[in-house]
Amino acid sequence: MTGPAQDSATQANARTSVRIADELRTALHHAGIIGPYNSSGDAFGADNVRTFAERYMRKSPGWSWSTAMPASLNRRNVGKGASWDKGIIAQLRDCRNAIAEHKPLPLLTGRGANKPQRTCAQQFFRGIPEAEWSPELNAKLLEIAQDQSRYVRRLYSEMEQTPDDEAYLRRHRRSFGSRPIRVVTSGNHGVGHLERKPPDTPEHLKI
Repeated sequence: MTGPAQDSATQANARTSVRIADELRTALHHAGIIGPYNSSGDAFGADNVRTFAERYMRKSPGWSWSTAMPASLNRRNVGKGASWDKGIIAQLRDCRNAIAEHKPLPLLTGRGANKPQRTCAQQFFRGIPEAEWSPELNAKLLEIAQDQSRYVRRLYSEMEQTPDDEAYLRRHRRSFGSRPIRVVTSGNHGVGHLERKPPDTPEHLKI
């Protein structure tokens, strides 16, 4: 199933930060892990962790965030990167539809003349193949990404819900009191494979 009907079905099970946070709380409850919970979130996962903290503040004595989405850290940054999100959402939608319809997968654009072409299924994680992983692991992850439309559909749903997740965090902004919070970030995100660090720029220093 693809198109409007699939989008409606996907919306009914939208992967919002609220849904993800509540699923985590339910899983912890069923596992008998009563808390309190020191939570850690990376990138988009930081939105989920902050939402969990907002909803279950008494169970959340502290957090750590790494390379967090801007909305997780500062209300003034809500909405920044929206055009980037729209581009990613469109790519994921096209990839999802191609996988579901067993059609050739779209190629990633903007990789430059000296870089090998990759399909949309190779954009996940930091990019498949990942040099630090074994050939077997790369092959299995690529098999999952290019054969299972539900995997891409979940990622698509998470990215699609980002504006609403940011709106939720904006509406429910509250004091964390004296709880300890640690934020680890980098202006050179996702370039650990490079032999040399890129030169500093004014934007990098600002970050």
